[in-house]
Amino acid sequence: MHQRTGISTNIWRLTGQLVVILGLLLPVSGIALADDAEDARIEKAQDAVLKGRQALKEGRWMNGIWAYERAYSLFPQIEYLFTIASAYEKVPDRCTDAVRAWQRFVEVCGDCSDLKAGELRLKNARATCKDAGGVAVAPVPTA
Repeated sequence: MHQRTGISTNIWRLTGQLVVILGLLLPVSGIALADDAEDARIEKAQDAVLKGRQALKEGRWMNGIWAYERAYSLFPQIEYLFTIASAYEKVPDRCTDAVRAWQRFVEVCGDCSDLKAGELRLKNARATCKDAGGVAVAPVPTA
């Protein structure tokens, strides 16, 4: 009977050690799962960019825009917004969308390296839209 107590104690000790080991490993496996999910989002965004790039190359502007919007929703990159706004400039009768897309770019850009280019393109898009009889869009508020 004394020997059973020793075995029982050893089992409890091993169980306790196992719990400690699992407690240390679970956060690591959680990070690995998070990394896998992030990798999957990035891969989907890259696929969307490839489809968008091909669509824009073929002159399918709205398909390209939608693909880049999908990419941006999965993995926000300022370059995607620049591409979206640039593409809207090429879509006939969508000047207000071009203005809105450039506004969005400027707002999100903050102090990114393409801010000046985006502001100029926004100004030009507003002028083009106004000349085309498009809806006037309010200027982007400055900080």
